[in-house]
Amino acid sequence: MPCKPPGCYMFVLGVGAHPTTHEYKEVRLVYFTTYSSHFAPKVELFTQGTGLWRCIDSATPPYCMGEFMWSQAFVNGAVHWVAFDPCVVDGFRNLILSFNMGTEAFSEMMLPP
Repeated sequence: MPCKPPGCYMFVLGVGAHPTTHEYKEVRLVYFTTYSSHFAPKVELFTQGTGLWRCIDSATPPYCMGEFMWSQAFVNGAVHWVAFDPCVVDGFRNLILSFNMGTEAFSEMMLPP
């Protein structure tokens, strides 16, 4: 069962399948918020075969996804989102954040200027 965080939070979902077993999975990034600050999300994964949610403790991305960017695409075994780095000094740095359903790891790809 996924966590039920106290207070304010938002979450982003991604749905896909393991690239070799074809087992459906759902990844959930839970962003705990306090008024205007964002922190690295808690990452949870639901696997169809087990019917359970579990926490993913691998490197959690420090990026945010704005409400208007919540759409996702599942391509080549990974879920992809448009995200941004709020820690850039001169504004936002946009990128594509992906979660590989096989390795259960995140990666990022910079967008062209």
